[in-house]
Amino acid sequence: MGGWTMIEKNALEKRTRQQKTHDLRPLIAFISVFASLCAILFMTGVSPFGSRSVLMSDLSAQYAPYLVTMRNKILHGTSPYYSFEIGMGKSLPGIFAYYCASPLNLITLLFPVSRISDAIALIIMLKLSFAGAFMTALIDHKFGDKTKMSILFGMVYALSSYSMSFIFNFIWLDGFALLPLLILVIERFRKDLRKAYQVLLVLIVLFASNYYIAYMVGIFSFFYLIGVLEYDHKTRKNEGAPSSAKALGIFLLIAAAAAMVCAALLLPAGIDTIRNGDHSSSFELTMDPPFRLVGFLPYIFLGKLSDITTNMPFVFSSIMVLELVVLFFLNPEIPGALRRRAGIALGLGIMSFLMPVLNTAWHLFDDPNWFLYRYSFLFIFGTVLIAFYSFLHIKSLRNRHFAAMSGILFMLLLIAEQFGGVKEGESMYFQNLILLSLIGLCLFGLSKEKWSDQLENLKRLGSGILVPVILVEIVFLAPRVTVGALWNDTQEASSFEDEVDELSALTASISPDSGERLEQAWYLSPNIDSLNLSSYTETKGVGAFCSMSNKKQHRFLKQLGYCTNYNYFSVEHRSMNLPADSFLGVRYIISGQKELSGLKEIGSYGRYHLYENPFSTDMVFLADPAARDFDGYSLETMGEGKDYFKFQEDWMSSLSGIPADRVYDTRKLSFEVSNAQTVSGDMAGGPLEYDEKKNTLDLEDIEKGSGELTYYLRNNPQAPIRLTTSVKVEKEGPLYLSIPFLMRSAPISVYCNDKRVYHEESDSYYSVIVDTGVHKADEDITLEIRCDDDVFASFTPVLAACDTGELGMQTAEVKMGITDLKVCDGKITFTAASDLPKMLIATVPYEKGWTARVDGEEVEVLDYQDAFLALSLTPGSHRVELTFVPTGMGIGVIISALGAIFSVALIVITRRKQPDRMEEEIKLDREEDS
Repeated sequence: MGGWTMIEKNALEKRTRQQKTHDLRPLIAFISVFASLCAILFMTGVSPFGSRSVLMSDLSAQYAPYLVTMRNKILHGTSPYYSFEIGMGKSLPGIFAYYCASPLNLITLLFPVSRISDAIALIIMLKLSFAGAFMTALIDHKFGDKTKMSILFGMVYALSSYSMSFIFNFIWLDGFALLPLLILVIERFRKDLRKAYQVLLVLIVLFASNYYIAYMVGIFSFFYLIGVLEYDHKTRKNEGAPSSAKALGIFLLIAAAAAMVCAALLLPAGIDTIRNGDHSSSFELTMDPPFRLVGFLPYIFLGKLSDITTNMPFVFSSIMVLELVVLFFLNPEIPGALRRRAGIALGLGIMSFLMPVLNTAWHLFDDPNWFLYRYSFLFIFGTVLIAFYSFLHIKSLRNRHFAAMSGILFMLLLIAEQFGGVKEGESMYFQNLILLSLIGLCLFGLSKEKWSDQLENLKRLGSGILVPVILVEIVFLAPRVTVGALWNDTQEASSFEDEVDELSALTASISPDSGERLEQAWYLSPNIDSLNLSSYTETKGVGAFCSMSNKKQHRFLKQLGYCTNYNYFSVEHRSMNLPADSFLGVRYIISGQKELSGLKEIGSYGRYHLYENPFSTDMVFLADPAARDFDGYSLETMGEGKDYFKFQEDWMSSLSGIPADRVYDTRKLSFEVSNAQTVSGDMAGGPLEYDEKKNTLDLEDIEKGSGELTYYLRNNPQAPIRLTTSVKVEKEGPLYLSIPFLMRSAPISVYCNDKRVYHEESDSYYSVIVDTGVHKADEDITLEIRCDDDVFASFTPVLAACDTGELGMQTAEVKMGITDLKVCDGKITFTAASDLPKMLIATVPYEKGWTARVDGEEVEVLDYQDAFLALSLTPGSHRVELTFVPTGMGIGVIISALGAIFSVALIVITRRKQPDRMEEEIKLDREEDS
């Protein structure tokens, strides 16, 4: 009997495998989504099917250049731990784990750097195609229905408003795609613990691809498993399945094993991220909703995406899904227990959007600075599953149910239109009304078992109309108002390709092992600037933008007048400041300008010119031994006396040991004010709103400092505030302007002789030093500050002429003594010689993981201003070596090895046959076949 049972069981498993092999619906869904995306890119004019590049926003500033850096490292075989292509240097595990770890990113190896936009477009298409295929496979398995409509529901998920609106945040799409696959293997696992290895493999890929979205998917999947096990227990389903406690326990062990396997990547990445956390945000326990519930209603319908700054949850997938979800709760055939649980799940989703505490919990208790509902795809996932279940039971619905559904949705649509905050010109009321009516009629037709002979053809027609209508909705209509809005004015792809090729050719002669930095000045390109120039040219720079950037180093660059944003995520080199650039090792500057700060042009290619800064040090120099005693943050404690040029002179003097008070010749400016009333700070009624959002690293006294500002209150809101002054230049040379703000800068533009020399539209950045150009002695120039805001408040602006001769004396003093310098990613070697004790400073971001050896002996690595590396050197000649290994890498590798052993053990244990369930399985299989 036992042998016959085993034979029958094996035959049944073989037949089941054959049936699964022949189920082509997931493959059809994959192809359908891929073809749909080709059509979407063609309609929106995006390369490779159109002329526009996919690069925009964070995709342009972060994701694309980091993929280029990863590509460069793989092809050149350089250190995987560190890169000087990101800012002034950056540990890579955090960057790689968050931005680059998706296996599909290896596709970039097949494309030249200039075609990175096309590579990313292909990656996006593949990720969303997998999302459609996995969703279709889940629906097929979970509901066991043979209908081909599962393909359509898979497409609806893949092409939902979340994926279309966040398509440029393509690093999130791995979790979006893997969610239905994870739930699929969990469904198999909860019925047969021998499938535990499938859950393990999917979790490993999920954790490794993007740990941030993986956290959200993992939490959701755990609650999903609890929910289905509880429902099965309550309704006495799957009595032959493992106990709920056992299944949950093994699932937690599997999750732990998967996390351990990924520890070599995740542990150093986690340490890097925590050490460089966001000091501008803090967890606050509040119950105040960020928006009214009525403000949520427009997002359950088809709507336009006005711009990417829309901080609302994107939960729309299809009008069909919306109607079927409502019908689900009206359907008397669906068990009340199931409807109640589905209602609770959707309610918790909406509560997460409305309650800041829950919303923050979904984001690892770290409030995102933008895109506040990154987990909203979980809500879409739930509604699509509910909708398909409702579709399978549509024949049990009556006319009154469709009438009630129509009334509910028409009323919600009207409320959304009138009170939901829909802006004029963005309304899609009539489009939604038509879709609600047309799709509702199609679903109504499908609900009828019998039709009169006269209407039988109408039934078939209604069935055939539904699919094309949904395809038109999700492929042609919805993407045009989301993706089309996103990529409406992006750069021409061919222009970007030409720019990358030209910049690469222009910088090809710069040695990759030198200690010299390259930066840009003025405006280069819509998609190439200080934030990513180093990645595209394989050089070393200053600018950087990432979540785990070295915040303390960026804070110090703020003191030097570099363009630094309020949370220190980014710093940019927008224009020249010779003294600061020289001490930071910026030797080469690329610009589209034919003249730049009096510097010598050493090359040109296409539209770009390469200039050399003769005053630049290398990134390693010998400073005065007391250099670390300098107060690098005194500017933050100043009010009206805040003078960035005086600060730089004191800083340079502390490094060189010789006076630097003649590097700048400064004067305070007075302005003629237009379109504003001038008010003193003590009469202005308190600090500006954006100054009150203080970063915890900063030392500014907001209340005291705001009283020392001069406020300019705009008269006519249709025109900018203007501050104008005329100045006679006393000595030929670079001329710089500082507009000292208390904290963050207002949205300003600066003009010199009617030429715009600086522009910033947001209030997200601190004070900057603006390069007005090189002017001749006795030249009369006109300076104008324009602010397109209702209030402009600053301390007295300062104009400074730079004496390059004095600057040359300062840098010459610190450049002496460094020879044989070689700088590679994660390793710096050189010889330092001096007759006196020196403080060696490397303008490399200070972080744990650096080891220093002087003449073969390990020495302590010091920090300079919490920003850079420093070593104390005795007199004489020394061979110095600095090497970097990410903190946590060693222990992470050990944990990964243990995780692999633990995973194998779990697989062996869970794969053992369970004879007590064998006969029950065969019985259930026979019942299903019959």
